[in-house]
Amino acid sequence: MDSSSVLRISERFFRILTVLETSPMAISLKNRRTLLWSMQLSREYSTSKRLLELISNLKELHQTVVDGKDSSEMCPVGWVTPISILPLAVYANNHAISINCTEENSDIQTYLAAISFQQGTTKLESSRNFLPITKLSCKDKENCVLSAYEDLILSKLPEKNREPSTNSLKLLTSEIVANIREHARVSNYWILAQYWNAMRTCEIAMCDTGIGYRESYRGTPYEVKTHLDAISNALEGKSSKLPVQERGTGIPTIVRMFVEGYGGEVIVLSGDSLLYIHKKESIPYQIGSEWEGSFVGIRFKLKATDIMYQYLQ
Repeated sequence: MDSSSVLRISERFFRILTVLETSPMAISLKNRRTLLWSMQLSREYSTSKRLLELISNLKELHQTVVDGKDSSEMCPVGWVTPISILPLAVYANNHAISINCTEENSDIQTYLAAISFQQGTTKLESSRNFLPITKLSCKDKENCVLSAYEDLILSKLPEKNREPSTNSLKLLTSEIVANIREHARVSNYWILAQYWNAMRTCEIAMCDTGIGYRESYRGTPYEVKTHLDAISNALEGKSSKLPVQERGTGIPTIVRMFVEGYGGEVIVLSGDSLLYIHKKESIPYQIGSEWEGSFVGIRFKLKATDIMYQYLQ
């Protein structure tokens, strides 16, 4: 964001603050600050911009692998969230590449350090309202570490939203992990989450570096030629297990629940394709490189009631 943009935003904030302060129904100073910070976050966070930044950085990492180099410069970014940063860390770690971030924005540098970018960790530690990039084992059949991570995510939420969000969160993570264990053919997976109190918004990203959706459908009645068609298969609940089983309806359920019920956004990435789902609209992207495995990111606003059972068949 250039200086002129910052100045324009600052001027708008000042005018808004002046109106609030002189209004007969003026709200408290704390609430005004929260409102203004929320407005700033909303302006700076744009999913489409973050996805374009993600794609640019994945292309850069892919070219680094093609050139046989062991380090890459991160492309300029305007904002950093779990959805835009987890795929970069996992891709780089999978290919033994070091990412050099020369971003001048101190907030971005602070965030990257706090989430243990890029190597991640296996320790469940957190600071403020976000958790670090964490690597979990598929061998943890009791999901002990995952459950502890879920509890840490929930602990960041306001108390009134904590219980209503528990079922939806656990359905989301359990379904993604089940799919990884059954289809990805890997021993580990990754998770990263953050909660923005000013916007009452949570973002969760999970991924693996396995065979991906298209390869998992090979040899089944649902075999397809493109990665995008394979993503569509998964979102329609088509099973890649043999013999064919009409299960796996959990993925369509969580997408519908978080997009329709929470008014959220879902991003699915596999191979050379990315699908961005929001407001009953699905926007496909070709990323110009190859993501090995699968990635699911979900961003949603909290609710004060548990809506999960409305979406379970």
